[in-house]
Amino acid sequence: MRVYKPEQSHEELLAAIHEEAESEGGNTALVIPPFAVLLVKLSREADTQATAIKKLTVGLYVFTVVLMLIGGAQLFYTVFPPQLPPKPQIQAQSPNDAKQ
Repeated sequence: MRVYKPEQSHEELLAAIHEEAESEGGNTALVIPPFAVLLVKLSREADTQATAIKKLTVGLYVFTVVLMLIGGAQLFYTVFPPQLPPKPQIQAQSPNDAKQ
C-alpha cells in the first residue's frame, strides 16, 4: 500500500486516484486514501486563500470609510462655506499724490 502525503502535487494525487480506480482488483477502497489527502491539501489551500481575501476585504472597507469621510467633509464645506473676514483694501497712491 502506498503512502500519500499532502506535500505531493495535485497531479500526482490525481494520477494515483486514476491508477487505483483503473486497477484490476476492483477494490474501490484503495481510492479513498489519495482522495482524502487531496481533500486535505485543497482544504489547506482554500483556508490560505480565505485568509488573504479577508484581509483584502478589511482593507477595502477601511478605504471606503476614508473616502466617505473625505466626501462628507467636501459636502459640508460646499454647503456651509467658511466665513472669512473681509480683506482690508489698500489704496494705491499715485506719484502725483505723493508730491502734495
